[in-house]
Amino acid sequence: MWVVTETGIALFSQVFNQDHDPQLFAGVLSALNSFSEQISEGGLSNFQVSEIHFSMIKRMGLIFVASSNPRAKKKKALDELNIIAEKFLNKYSKILEDWNSDISQFTDFSQVIADSLEIALQKLKHALW
Repeated sequence: MWVVTETGIALFSQVFNQDHDPQLFAGVLSALNSFSEQISEGGLSNFQVSEIHFSMIKRMGLIFVASSNPRAKKKKALDELNIIAEKFLNKYSKILEDWNSDISQFTDFSQVIADSLEIALQKLKHALW
């Protein structure tokens, strides 16, 4: 999960594989999105690299990105990403209005992500048992 500005700054990232620098990923993602907007109205909405599918939504000058297994249902991933984006914007809209480039202000969002993942896990358990 990444929250990226259109200028390529990762405001928040939470990934299981920490091998990649979130700021580098954010810059590349922003460049890809800018390029795709030149080619097609709306820009990039999803892409796949090997065994990782990336879903994206754009809101209020931010790009919200989630990674998932390519076999996962894309609609469910987008639905969850929309919920997370709404929570992020509700929590930080005032900070974003006069943002001072300090990304540490967004680190506590990991608890919101944890809560969201716990809810998804409970739904899965309920469906299976």
